[in-house]
Amino acid sequence: MTNYEYTTTANPRKTMGPELGKFSIHVLFAVLVVAVSSSALNEETGAVRKLRKLSLTRVVPPTAEMPPDRDDDITSKTVIQDDDDNIETGKKILYAIRHGKSTANEYMAKEGSTWGAPTFYDDTSYVDAPLSEEGRAQAAQLAKRLARQQTEKDPSSDPTDAGGCLSEVELILVSPLTRCLETFHYGVRPAYQACGLKCPKVVILPLITERVYTSSDTGLSLAELKKIWGEDGFDWSHAESLVYRDRENEETPWWYHQSSEKETLDYKEWRPYGEGQYYAVPGEPKEVFEDRMKKAEMWIHDRSESRIMLVCHWAVLHHWTGEPIENCGFRRIEWDSNNVEVGGL
Repeated sequence: MTNYEYTTTANPRKTMGPELGKFSIHVLFAVLVVAVSSSALNEETGAVRKLRKLSLTRVVPPTAEMPPDRDDDITSKTVIQDDDDNIETGKKILYAIRHGKSTANEYMAKEGSTWGAPTFYDDTSYVDAPLSEEGRAQAAQLAKRLARQQTEKDPSSDPTDAGGCLSEVELILVSPLTRCLETFHYGVRPAYQACGLKCPKVVILPLITERVYTSSDTGLSLAELKKIWGEDGFDWSHAESLVYRDRENEETPWWYHQSSEKETLDYKEWRPYGEGQYYAVPGEPKEVFEDRMKKAEMWIHDRSESRIMLVCHWAVLHHWTGEPIENCGFRRIEWDSNNVEVGGL
């Protein structure tokens, strides 16, 4: 990732001898006035942008679909739908898809197993939970819907309408969790095949994995994933750069984990607890998740593609939309990447 550093360079200083006339002095004074005014305008513009970004930040009230703490604890950004085919510089169209229903979703829908309930037990048999039978059916329906709406070409004003998006997408980003890989496999790729379109480049991006609430939000090692999905033509390079950042020969988890004793000692439980709940893994703190979302924004900002599809998760899409997106739900989003505070990963 490129580190960006914005600096201003002063005009070279020149020594002016006594032969400089009044006219030259007046010209120099005028140039200085213009430079100062321009600098002030730039600062004002930056301040206005920051205020605008802050004014778009909101917290969405809880819904019955997801645990209240999931809704209350995540700050999201307002989404503006794009009705114009011409994208301004710095703006990107995101075609966002949530994965189909997973076996863990079904487990936590059962009475007594609801996330955060006093009787909740974090069953580690749901680590990297795949799509359930219903989830695969949802993905198959997603494929049919995407293919059907591709023929319509012109999207309606409804942001859930995917009309014509397949031929517009330049890049596809997929979370490494199996439920997202399967949603792409059963729900997105078949839509391209049905329409006779070439599927764009697919990048596996850990930055858009689910916020860790339970063990079901942790995954398999990249070595294991590549054994399963290695023939699908995915680009694993970014995932590998994250995994092998700290150790040369040993994989580091690409999901949230406590990597030091200090981090473990400093951890404060933010999930419902103290009434009998059991969690097998530490939950990803709000500030850590939000920092990861900023890095995801910077990663997307840095790409040359302007129309990008995301196959990811509830918390990630809640960050982008402020809405609880249903399984295999679709949202068409206009995002102004000029508001991103750019920096290195």
